[in-house]
Amino acid sequence: MEAKEMDKAIGKRVRAERTARSMTLEELSDLCSVSVSYLGFVERGQRPASLTILKKLSIGLHVPLTSFLSDVPPSRRDDPFKELAKLAPVLQKQSPENRRRIVSLWKKTYDESKKVFSRLSK
Repeated sequence: MEAKEMDKAIGKRVRAERTARSMTLEELSDLCSVSVSYLGFVERGQRPASLTILKKLSIGLHVPLTSFLSDVPPSRRDDPFKELAKLAPVLQKQSPENRRRIVSLWKKTYDESKKVFSRLSK
């Protein structure tokens, strides 16, 4: 496979992983500390993605680094967001106060994990 073809294949995979999670370029950009324009170039195969960028994307998308080189479609892999969707019925059964507490705890955990992932990706 030629370099240009590989860039396009990797870009397609990045886009597939992002859209499988209903994420916008802006959301992924914020999560991975990569500019929106650069992500757009990578997804279109117009710029090669460095190993550092692929590592940041794999952390942000919660996929193995090798998934960008895989032929397995994202929908065929385990998706952590499916697990989160299972929490909605549990939350609905809680009192409003308990829902606020649970959501507040989740936000704090999420914010802390973003900090950790940010440090790891540097």
